[in-house]
Amino acid sequence: MRKQRVLFLTLKIFSVDGGIEKVCRIVGKVLNEISIINSSKLTIYSMHDRSKNYKNIYFPQNLFKPFSGNKLSFGIQSIIQGFKSDTLILSHVNLLLFGYIIKLLFPAKKLYLFAHGIEVWNRFSKLKIKWIQKCDAIICVSKFTKEKMISLHGMDERKCVIINNCLDPFLQTAKQESKSEILLEKYNLSHQNTILVTLSRLSAHDRPKGYDKVLTAVAELKPEFPSLVYMIAGKYDAAEKLWLDEMIVEKGLQNA
Repeated sequence: MRKQRVLFLTLKIFSVDGGIEKVCRIVGKVLNEISIINSSKLTIYSMHDRSKNYKNIYFPQNLFKPFSGNKLSFGIQSIIQGFKSDTLILSHVNLLLFGYIIKLLFPAKKLYLFAHGIEVWNRFSKLKIKWIQKCDAIICVSKFTKEKMISLHGMDERKCVIINNCLDPFLQTAKQESKSEILLEKYNLSHQNTILVTLSRLSAHDRPKGYDKVLTAVAELKPEFPSLVYMIAGKYDAAEKLWLDEMIVEKGLQNA
């Protein structure tokens, strides 16, 4: 009896430390564990990772093939490997074209797509809707994202399943339980401050993540909780920082 074959297509896994990439590492780990239990064969292709010389503790390195940003080679080899596989899993909506081609050529293949968040919260073109309709299931990170898939893209509710993100099993527990004296001094804070932190890229594209709404809530809570401090950490573009600076002044938080 032929072993079941699973192909997991990703944009990046190890070359950056974004949230989606961390999810992909964990998915790779889980798929490998399932393949061991089921005696199936797993293959992982990454479009933009540039070498195999990454610290990979999630799955055997021989399962993983990076394509260094060569989209043509990635696409061709994905279709070839897709022909050999029974199940195709896409880590990102930007890989839909390859999944659509494989599904079009081989309708019996199972096609699954991960929907993480803001990448699916805006309306797609009619062409992309056509591609996404080919999926056998959409794995949504939350109820909110599931509702977006249904309302914006017309997905069948029965095809949308929710699997919440989990903690990385290799995540190290913080050794320091108390507030860092160095950081308190750096940001002119004290042990009496209640500190709320958001870690996110800051751009108009990422604004739906809601850091502006948190800022509004903090402004409303500040009179009752004067020790509350909101810190936003992450890369930002100049336009978004200017917009946030203006919002901070508008909310009267510039000296808070």
